[in-house]
Amino acid sequence: ALLEPFVNPNYTISEQIVSLVKFVHILYALFKKHETAFMPSHLYTDFQCMFQAAIDFVAKTKELDPECHVLLCLLGDDILEQLFGQVCMAGGHSPNVAPDEFCYCAAAAIHVGNIFQSYPHWEQTPHWLMLKHSSDIDHL
Repeated sequence: ALLEPFVNPNYTISEQIVSLVKFVHILYALFKKHETAFMPSHLYTDFQCMFQAAIDFVAKTKELDPECHVLLCLLGDDILEQLFGQVCMAGGHSPNVAPDEFCYCAAAAIHVGNIFQSYPHWEQTPHWLMLKHSSDIDHL
């Protein structure tokens, strides 16, 4: 429900939004029940902010041009992209992980991120994550 609207070009904008709504509702229910045992609170907040930014992006684009084809993959959120990249790396690049393994890999990725904040010269970031959308500079 989270990745499909960003990677499937065959989804309509309605299908993209429905998929994201499903994701945030499932995320909320799991976080409400398990709190930080499920995921760190700041990661939960990042997911909710990503959802809000996606909805704002669609609303703003459709307000400016109702006939415009909206692609959520153009939204981008560097912090989450980097976190998912690090989670994928920590998980041995396995596309399918169990929830407990994902939590472990996410914690490891956050730890690596903290190290890179302390020693930014150690990190070699991919150049394509450095793209800036001037109209979307207000990432939360």
